[in-house]
Amino acid sequence: MSDQPQRNTQAMQTHTPQTEENSTALSAWVKALCVTVEQHGLNAEDLCARAGLPHDKLNNPKERVPVRISRKLWDMAVLETQDEALGLKMIKNLHAAHFYTLGYAVLASENLREAFKRMSDFALLITNSGQLLVEESTEEVRIKLCPDAGSPASLYSIDAFMALLANTCMLLADPNFRFNGIYLQRPEPSPHALQEFKRSFGAPLHFAAAENALALPKHCFEQALKGGNAAVSGHLDLLNREALEALRPKRLTDDVKRWIQTQLGKHTLTDDLAARHFHMSARTLQRKLAEEGSSFSTLTDQIRSERAHHALTKTQNPLTAVALDLGFSDASALSRACKRWFGKSPSDLRGTG
Repeated sequence: MSDQPQRNTQAMQTHTPQTEENSTALSAWVKALCVTVEQHGLNAEDLCARAGLPHDKLNNPKERVPVRISRKLWDMAVLETQDEALGLKMIKNLHAAHFYTLGYAVLASENLREAFKRMSDFALLITNSGQLLVEESTEEVRIKLCPDAGSPASLYSIDAFMALLANTCMLLADPNFRFNGIYLQRPEPSPHALQEFKRSFGAPLHFAAAENALALPKHCFEQALKGGNAAVSGHLDLLNREALEALRPKRLTDDVKRWIQTQLGKHTLTDDLAARHFHMSARTLQRKLAEEGSSFSTLTDQIRSERAHHALTKTQNPLTAVALDLGFSDASALSRACKRWFGKSPSDLRGTG
């Protein structure tokens, strides 16, 4: 890419690198591998037992599997099937429902930028052992999969995830969509497996690359998708956030945020009112939130701004109705808040949404 030296690289979410001890993956990912193994004539239950994973654990779709165990399972599966392209075949046993409501929300995204942002924002639902980065230049976008060094995934699992990302692009985009190239850090596979890689990706392949990345034309990243539906994806994102919150350690901040979301627009929200709901004094509430790096006013303001942005860019609700739903006295108060949050008036924000 020497002809495009200036690139803007950004993480689409804040990611905390994980260690071997706390890296996990969704059980549905491992279950799909087990189905693929059985299609090769092997006993998946026996393979799981030898990898140290109770097979019945995979029957719970919300169960998490340690990455160190799934890595061992992947390596054993490829060794015993003698199939280097096992990861590419595994994704044929996956469908949107395996990934909570995230899979369906991605399918309802309005463009590929939104789809990949959604995958990044809610990646923790699938695994906490890596992140997606987006690198943009004038003509090209690269979607980069960056596993955590402290808990590396099996290269065959990375094959599967890269193929899943590629298939998502090809499923959502225009029929004429083509990648500029596929970059994989893994060594080039055997000639027989190489044919499967060529069929799966349908694009120039670069093995032993410096990164795992999909390169696609910039204009395709912004192109409207035929299945885009802002109302559906917005509703599903609310469910995705609930699922994400359930994975995180319980904090008072999270409880207060949920309470604010249910009460916004119904009452004049104060820390006294919140404190009574949580059976503590306002001073204790303030202290506990401060210990978690937050405050009642900050949380209220954050939730209001998020709801305002969604209402003004994704709906045509009257401004007065939006203001009242957010707990403002009138549209003028909403306008002042929008200028503070976004540097734009509600009308301007709606025009650019």
